[in-house]
Amino acid sequence: MANRLDQMSPWERPRKARPTPRLGSVDVGADYTPAQLEFMLAMDRYKRRNNRPFPLWSEVLGVIESLGYARICPRCGQAVDKGDVKHG
Repeated sequence: MANRLDQMSPWERPRKARPTPRLGSVDVGADYTPAQLEFMLAMDRYKRRNNRPFPLWSEVLGVIESLGYARICPRCGQAVDKGDVKHG
């Protein structure tokens, strides 16, 4: 008895999914900038270390700040502390 796949034309056959290269839970097969990849890997590390598959936004902000990102005042160009309301 013939196999159903043998009777299908090549364009009717289901495609086999190619494995996507991964680093942890991060898909590295896509075209990401180095900064994007660094952020995704940092988030992946945080979620694994803290057993937090869905971190709060405040935790995401903490990861971003741990990478060295800071809010910059558009008027003076200085880094602004979290609680500093004088800068807008």
